[in-house]
Amino acid sequence: MKTVIFDLGGTVIDSKSFSFEKGLKKLHDQLAPQTPFMLWQKRSADLLAFTYQTRKDHLLEIPFREYLAFFLKGLRLEGNPEELETSFLEAAETIDAMPGIADCLKTLKTAGYQLLALSNSAFSARTLKQQLKKIGVLSYFDEVYSSADNLVRKPCPLLFELILAIHQLNPEETAMIGNDYRCDIVPAVKLGLKTFWYTSTGVSGEDVICFSDYLLLPKLIENKKTGSPV
Repeated sequence: MKTVIFDLGGTVIDSKSFSFEKGLKKLHDQLAPQTPFMLWQKRSADLLAFTYQTRKDHLLEIPFREYLAFFLKGLRLEGNPEELETSFLEAAETIDAMPGIADCLKTLKTAGYQLLALSNSAFSARTLKQQLKKIGVLSYFDEVYSSADNLVRKPCPLLFELILAIHQLNPEETAMIGNDYRCDIVPAVKLGLKTFWYTSTGVSGEDVICFSDYLLLPKLIENKKTGSPV
């Protein structure tokens, strides 16, 4: 194996808490503190009902910057959606690195693996990079990809195929690491990638290796690469 692709949320990034209202309040105070916040809450609730509350019903992504642009237009306000989404997420979410992930990434990087990130996220890769920087692991990744920049969400195979094509990767020499069996593991298996499921309850099989400790992952990947027992 030459390349390892990591999911982010629940795999690399540990989300301790998320409050949409805190993020919205940050933008309100930044752009229009003189207007009633209740107006923002009402408009946001109405818009959410037609966007993110139905997001899981299909595999098309709704970029948060597009949500913001439409939201602000309705309030006759102006702002840079890309910069505002970063401000929103900083206020809305408290994050940390998953236990052991920093040492794991360092070991893999030192061993010469190309490390990529592929996330189902309404937030752009630009914003996700800020999160990775915040938890101290951005420097380990060669590139970061978000569904927000690429139209579709995992488990749509088109997202995986895009990454394989961009980097000219051989699926048999590429590993996928994720915590969501349906979104991360199933499509990767179908495309021929080696898969490692971050879980405390799964059972390893021919198509997937389960693990719950990141200190073990580099050895598991190396064993899979060399054909040694795992």
